Amino acid sequence: MRARQAAGVAVLAAAVAVMALLSVPYWKNRALGDDLTALVEQNGKAGWPVERWRVAALNVAARHGVAAAAAEVRVETRTGTPRVEIRYQKNVDLFVYTVRLHLRAKSGS
Repeated sequence: MRARQAAGVAVLAAAVAVMALLSVPYWKNRALGDDLTALVEQNGKAGWPVERWRVAALNVAARHGVAAAAAEVRVETRTGTPRVEIRYQKNVDLFVYTVRLHLRAKSGS
């Protein structure tokens, strides 16, 4: 019976460790989205062209350690207030397996 309990505790500890490792990129993605929202709120009425929004979003992403390409930044300016979105991938090493997360940070999220 002790072996089963020890195995159960080991599985539970492994699950908690995996959850902790996977939660970090999601928290960082949330912070990136908050900074994109702040960027849009500060400069939304400036009338920037799409390319300037893209460069500003890439600078915010770089400050967060996200290596995004210009093609991964989507900017919509139809409604008057711009909407900025960055799609990127993040690899998370889980002991013997690597998980590739597909994340999206957007303004107003």
